[in-house]
Amino acid sequence: MSTSALRPGAVAWIDISTTDIEAVRPFYESVLGWRIEDAGEENGHYQLAHVGDRLVAGLMPLTPDSEAMVPGTRDAWIVSLAVPDVEAAAARAHAQGATVHHEPMTLPDGGRFAFLSDPTGVDVGLMEIAEGSVQTFDGDTPGSPAWAELWSDDWSRSRDFYTRVVGWELNDDMVSDTFRYARHMIDGEPAIALADAALEDSVEGGGWYVYFKVDDVDAALERVEAAGGRAASSVDETPFGRLVTVTDPTGAVFRLVQ
Repeated sequence: MSTSALRPGAVAWIDISTTDIEAVRPFYESVLGWRIEDAGEENGHYQLAHVGDRLVAGLMPLTPDSEAMVPGTRDAWIVSLAVPDVEAAAARAHAQGATVHHEPMTLPDGGRFAFLSDPTGVDVGLMEIAEGSVQTFDGDTPGSPAWAELWSDDWSRSRDFYTRVVGWELNDDMVSDTFRYARHMIDGEPAIALADAALEDSVEGGGWYVYFKVDDVDAALERVEAAGGRAASSVDETPFGRLVTVTDPTGAVFRLVQ
C-alpha cells in the first residue's frame, strides 16, 4: 500500500466515525499501540493516530455538527480514495448515482476532500492529496494499515461505479462463479480490492474492511477482548497471513493480520 497510496483509486486515508470516543481511543491505543492526538476544538476534536512518528488514521467523534457532514455513518471504518481532481470526481460520482453528503472542501494541509455514499449505500471519501504530501502507510509496521477492501451487496454496480469515478482497474484472477474478489492494480501491484458480499455468508451487508498489521494475532486478540472489543470470527490461516475479524467497543468492524 505504501508505493501506491498517492495514486488514483488507491487508499488515501482511513478514519472511523465513532459515537464513543472515550471508549474507542484507549481501545486502539491498547490494541494497536497508537499514539492519538486531539486536533483541537477548531477541528471538531478530530483525533490523529500515529505509529511512532507516522500518521496512520483518524478518529472522528460524532457530534451534531459532524453528523450533518456524515449522515447515516455510525461506528464504522471509512476509506477515502485518492483522486487527482476532487471536484471532477465528485461530479462523476453524482452522475453515477452517488449521494454527495459533503461537497469538496479544503483540508488544513491544503488537500481537498468530499464525502459521499456510493449507489449501493456504502460511505466513501474522495481525497485530492495536498502537493508535497507523503502517504505514511507502510503495511509492514505493527499498528499500521495493511490492506482495505470493499464488500458490496451489488458487485456489478459497485464495479462500474468505482471504475468510472476513481479509475479502478480490477484484476479478475481471483474471480469465479462462487467467489468474486477483484483487486485494483497499480504498477502490477494490488492496491485495494472489491469483493462480492452476496456470495460470502460470513459478511453481512456491504461496507469497508480495513486490515491492521500485528506481530501476533493471538496476542492482539487478547488485547481486543481485554479492552472491550470482541472476536467476530475465528482466526483464519490464509496465504496472505493469519487473519481475524474483530469489533471495537462500539461494534465497529475491522481485521487484524499477522
